[in-house]
Amino acid sequence: PWKSMIKRHSITLIDLPSVGTNNPITISGNLYGSDVSHIEEWKGNLTFELKNANIAAFRPWLDYPIDMQSGIGSTRTVVNFANSQLRTATSDIALDHLQMQLKPNTEPIFLNKLTGQLNWTNLSTGLSLNSGKQRSGQSFKVEHLTLSTNTGLNIQDLAASYTETATESAQGYKALSVKLAHISLASISPYLAQLPLSADLLQTISSLAPTGNLDNLALTWQGNQSATKTYQFSSKFSGLGMLAYEKIPGFNN
Repeated sequence: PWKSMIKRHSITLIDLPSVGTNNPITISGNLYGSDVSHIEEWKGNLTFELKNANIAAFRPWLDYPIDMQSGIGSTRTVVNFANSQLRTATSDIALDHLQMQLKPNTEPIFLNKLTGQLNWTNLSTGLSLNSGKQRSGQSFKVEHLTLSTNTGLNIQDLAASYTETATESAQGYKALSVKLAHISLASISPYLAQLPLSADLLQTISSLAPTGNLDNLALTWQGNQSATKTYQFSSKFSGLGMLAYEKIPGFNN
């Protein structure tokens, strides 16, 4: 047991940045390894904690995955690594008064609050003993996502996951699932232009102007790069309606 303790190294770094927050940034972790000349054999975890940070103040140093323009945020992020690769990352986030832009040349989105947990897992593996092929892939998971805006969009406890894997000379596998307790279709309309949808589809949705409520929504989809294999959608509907568009008749429930 004492030999395993020698191979374990704990670190803690605490620093108060000059701008962006009045709270210290904390980085801590546990590293497991015995030979610094073979760092690729090491494994461990690192934890990053930041509270009440001004998002705009950190833009010169952080390359945000989306264009986050302003807001106040806190996060606790844990990453695990092994064999010179990141294996998992889990981030608990809490953002207030967030302004962001998902697509160029569109109006920014303003969120009063955004909270939830984000998970990423590296599914890449070495050569399979059965197929002799290497698999690559990753999965994303969102849990307990809650957001609200001042225009009526209110999402509570959204859960979603997306997985993609592929092997050499294969089309791969993709899967998507979404669960949501309640959503108002009309409240989504102002934000559709920010989503990665084609111009034709956006025009169709805008012309139909769907309204109503969806409760206990559940969506699953599986397929690959070229085809859908299975999909399932279930929800309770109330107050549904849409306008007539081209050959699609309108209705009002």
